[in-house]
Amino acid sequence: MKPLVLTTVACTLLSTMQLHAQSKVGTSVIAGKSVSLFDDGTWQYDQPDDADSSSCVVIVKDIRFCGDSNKWSRTNSPNAQINAQFQTSDTQYAQFVIEELGADQGVTLDLIGEAAVGFAAKASGVPASELPILESQAIELGTLKGRRISYSAVVDGRVKLVMINSMFVTPRRTMQIQTYEIGTQSLTETHAVLHREFLDAVEVSQ
Repeated sequence: MKPLVLTTVACTLLSTMQLHAQSKVGTSVIAGKSVSLFDDGTWQYDQPDDADSSSCVVIVKDIRFCGDSNKWSRTNSPNAQINAQFQTSDTQYAQFVIEELGADQGVTLDLIGEAAVGFAAKASGVPASELPILESQAIELGTLKGRRISYSAVVDGRVKLVMINSMFVTPRRTMQIQTYEIGTQSLTETHAVLHREFLDAVEVSQ
């Protein structure tokens, strides 16, 4: 898949809210341990003392992805709204969209879901009411309770894809963990399992 197409998909389907989580801007070493540096001037150790994996990737403060690095390769994020993107094949991708606004600012799962569907519908050139919703169900990530919705889209009338979007809202944060498969409009069991495996590899510090 050409980078231009990926950028078009990501830019069209994502919200353009400007309040984003602290992004990682670099790394350093303190007392012999690797740390991540964030754009708000703070830092944290990459590997907690009790962690048993050295392959975890810091997405933002207190959120890490600890999936199989032989299966998931980190790629460049197509735009500033995506905190991190990973690829497992030419047609299967995953990404994090994390924003520093949440329930305290009036954000709800319904609002996030409606926005996601609305953007996908706009990309497909159809009303939101006509976008195919393939599933919607409650989901959990550790102690976080959220919602997973799956929908198909045809971006710019050319690029078929199915998106699975797991959404979580905390008092001051919104997190979307998305996987998408290009070249299909059907939600397959393989894609559903892939999404669950990706989600299971996400660690959120409480």
